[in-house]
Parts: sequence; C-alpha cells; structure tokens
Amino acid sequence: MRRALAARGAGAGRSTGRAGHGYPGPARSLLNRMAMRQNYWSLGAFCATCCRLLATHHLLEDEAMFRKLRTADRDLSPILQRLEEEHELIVGLITCLDQKLVRMIEFNVHKAADL
Repeated sequence: MRRALAARGAGAGRSTGRAGHGYPGPARSLLNRMAMRQNYWSLGAFCATCCRLLATHHLLEDEAMFRKLRTADRDLSPILQRLEEEHELIVGLITCLDQKLVRMIEFNVHKAADL
C-alpha cells in the first residue's frame, strides 16, 4: 500500500504543489482501487477455501462412502450414480465460476490502470 501511494505521489497535493492543499480526487481514487484489490483477494481466498472443502467432501464420498453404500445395498446404485453425475456437474460449474472471476478481476485491473 505504501509503495502504491508513493508511486502515485499520494495523489492529493500534486495539483497545487502545496501538500495538504490539493484535490482529494486522485488520492481517493487510488484508495478505492486498493480497497477493490483487497476485496478481490478476499473473494478469491474465500472462494478457494470453499472449493477446496467441497472437493474434499466429494472426494471422500466418491472414493469411500459411495463404494461402501453400493456394497451394502445394491438398490442405492441409481441414487449414487446420480450423485456422482452431480459431482461432475458441480466441477464444471466451479470451473466456469473461476474463469468468470479471473476475467472480472483482469478487466477491473486493466480498467484501474487506465485511470
């Protein structure tokens, strides 16, 4: 954050040449971009944690629980098959979400760089 402020000359004060007497717009814009960067990082960290937990949950079901249930009761096979298909669908949805989040962040990073 300090490097970003230093690189921009803190924004405020530059328009008049006197520190503390400039327009706050550039500094506020910089602070907003830094806040958005933090929000993107937080969203990414939250999403990654949820996805890891979901992947672990599904792995345990697919590799252990579903096998044991099939062995214990063959009548559960159609239900377990459907759950496995849903797991595959969810992987596709998570991949799509991840791609959209990356595009959103890239777009906003490029947009902020143009300011």
